[in-house]
Amino acid sequence: MIVLRKKYIVIISLLLISMGIFYHLKSLQKSHTISGVEITHFAAKPLPASNENIRIMTFNIAMESRHFYIEWLKYWGFPSFIKYHMDSIAKIINRNQPDIVILNEAVQDILPFEKDLVSYLAEKTQFHQWAFKMNHDRFLGIIRSIGGNAILSRYPLQIKTMSNELLFPWMSLKLATQENIWIAAVHNDHKSWKVNLEQTKTILTALNGQPTILAGDFNVPPESQSMQLIENIKQFSGEFHGQATSPHFDNPSIPIDFVFAPSSWELLEHRVIPNTASDHKAVISTFRIHSRL
Repeated sequence: MIVLRKKYIVIISLLLISMGIFYHLKSLQKSHTISGVEITHFAAKPLPASNENIRIMTFNIAMESRHFYIEWLKYWGFPSFIKYHMDSIAKIINRNQPDIVILNEAVQDILPFEKDLVSYLAEKTQFHQWAFKMNHDRFLGIIRSIGGNAILSRYPLQIKTMSNELLFPWMSLKLATQENIWIAAVHNDHKSWKVNLEQTKTILTALNGQPTILAGDFNVPPESQSMQLIENIKQFSGEFHGQATSPHFDNPSIPIDFVFAPSSWELLEHRVIPNTASDHKAVISTFRIHSRL
């Protein structure tokens, strides 16, 4: 009887502690910043010039997916898995040495365990600057997950203030020629091709013909209306019909992650990178910069 009573005390104590953590995290929800831009202690690369090469990667790192949580459960839910996952992503980035990385399903905070994870990844990969914009703030039991899209850059970037209902980070890269190139991290709807097409139209309207690096998880294959629209407007250079990238859970896998650059840039190489850290393959494209000025 005494042993049983102790078990009840332990269970009730754990419930009370869990409720306390939940309401504490909930109280922080309104005050938490939804975006961030930070310079690391690593020096910036010189601004790229015309006829130089630039390597751009897009990678959905799956921290909002069942892939991530299934893998976490294999580690019995230990918080150390979060940093292990980020270290695995960092190794993939470091092996391929891109100049700019677009990240989807990047979680900035997993409270109460870890904060500033995008900053942690930028330090691990020795990027000069990072930007993050939230598109979800949700609770999974007592865990609060704040995630969205991020940009890592070896070059200095400027944040753009513009109407941004899609909650993507928008940045600006100034070339050595003083030409401004916009950078947009895309993560469109995966449930409805109709909604996806409306999002794509909203993005293209916001760009208004501005030379742009547009990359991310578009969540539709090349034959979709969204991707046909992007290809047919002739505003972008890139591989529109590449190898399958995701998701591993589906059969067959399809290309839904893309890297596009200004139409004046020449695509030199396009690769997809298999990995076990995510249910998406990373995509990396190398372009030769040709200035329009």
